[in-house]
Formats: sequence, C-alpha cells, structure tokens
Amino acid sequence: MKKTFYLFTVLTFTLFITSCNSDDDATSEDKNFIKVDDVESSLILGFTDDYSDYPNGDTYNIDLTLLSTGFELNEEYGYEGEGYGFELEIYTDTPNKLAPGTYNYSDEDDIEPFTFVGIYFTTTDETDDVSDPEIVGGTVTIISSKNDYYELTFDMVDDKGHKITGRYFGEVIYTPNLVP
Repeated sequence: MKKTFYLFTVLTFTLFITSCNSDDDATSEDKNFIKVDDVESSLILGFTDDYSDYPNGDTYNIDLTLLSTGFELNEEYGYEGEGYGFELEIYTDTPNKLAPGTYNYSDEDDIEPFTFVGIYFTTTDETDDVSDPEIVGGTVTIISSKNDYYELTFDMVDDKGHKITGRYFGEVIYTPNLVP
C-alpha cells in the first residue's frame, strides 16, 4: 500500500511539473491586439506618416495606422485585405515621432499637442463592404517611441457606440516629412 501511495504521489507531481511550462499562450498583456466590443484580432502591421508642422511650428501632425491579420502592404494603395484597423491623426509637440504621454480625443477644430482624431474600420473582401465609423472619444497612450517603433495602448469609442481597445508594441513603417 505504501508503494502504491508513493508511486501515485510521484506520478501526480511529475504531471503537475510538466504541465506548467513557459510556452503557455500569450495573455493580453504581452500580445498586440485590437478588440472591438467582444471581437479580438491580432495587430500585425503599423505605419506612420509624418506631416511635419501642422498648423504651426509648435504642433506636429503624425498619422498612425494599425492593421490586424488579413491585411498586407500594397505599393499602389498602401494596404489591402480584410480585417480591423484604424487611422489616427495625432498631434504632438515633438517633430518626427509621437512623444510619450496620453493623447485625448478632440474634435478636428481643436488642434493642439496630445490630441487626436480618427476612424476605425472593418473590411471584407467577399462583399467589398467597408465600414468607417468615426472615433468620438477615448485615449491613446504612447509608452515608448522612436519614429519606427512604438509601444502604445488605446481605449476608444466610435460614433456607433463600439468600444475599441488594445495594444501595439512593435515596429512601424515610417514615412518622413510629407506635405499636407
């Protein structure tokens, strides 16, 4: 009986140890994603367009686009495919990159540093449907930035009442010094 108990204990301990390893699935804290209401997709692609000074020397406009799985780059149109994404026109006080900090939604008439306007969109190739709800509230927090790498989180709402949250830590394709 003691041998059976000992064998059972060793077997249970072995199963416990082997089931706990470091290759468990990533959590929301360590993956790039966009979540629209309850639907989550991986973010895989980002790019920024630097529009230099706008509208004056102390406010800089940088557009940020993030796209989910299903999209790919296309030289003619920029990108194509189906999935979720968003385009934000972000205003900062630092040229050539988005300065770390929290950016608040603002309507287009109120352009000042640490504000943004934008849309989020969904597309499907089967029907060619495109939905472009306007962002009407929320924040984008830039944790760390260079002109070609960003760490950011977002928590926004669109004009149809959808909650849009997520994070992106990774490289972006940077296009410098565009003229509006």
